[in-house]
Amino acid sequence: MPADAPRSVMRGRADAARQVHRRTREQRLHRDIERHFAGELQGLKIAVWGLSFKPKTDDMREAKSLDVIADLLASGATVKAYDPIAMENTKPVFPHITYGANAYEVATGADALVIVTEWNEFKNLNFERLSALMARPLILDGRNLYDPERLRRMGFEYHSIGRAPMHPVIKVPTDLPISKSALKETVAAS
Repeated sequence: MPADAPRSVMRGRADAARQVHRRTREQRLHRDIERHFAGELQGLKIAVWGLSFKPKTDDMREAKSLDVIADLLASGATVKAYDPIAMENTKPVFPHITYGANAYEVATGADALVIVTEWNEFKNLNFERLSALMARPLILDGRNLYDPERLRRMGFEYHSIGRAPMHPVIKVPTDLPISKSALKETVAAS
């Protein structure tokens, strides 16, 4: 862009680029969910953490969660959502979804957990408890909050933005009499 271009033109182009980037990230989250469930989201329970457009606010202007939730609902999923302070501002937009009192309540019975806003309370959770509550230990993290390797070792399938997906470690009992070739066949089949 020429140095003498009006600031409003430059600002407009920057805003347009940010809009494209924002929507691309949301679409990537939805695409990862669809890919995991082979496009069949009908009847699945999806937990959404973080509704506001950034932490420490109840402001919903340009909140990514609005598009993420709309896409999930359009695909037939059931959505349960939690945000420390923005739920009241989300209820008029999505009065028909379920809102939880805390992050664990929303994750209970969920087929997947989608993290949209990086609230501090989401950073230091009891992952053993979270895994036990969820129907499937699958996290789609739009904010890259967690260490992928740590979650993999804890049995989660973990997808984040710009990093390779992590699949859970398969724990094989060591006290079973099984040959190495049979073990390789079992692992290859899973």
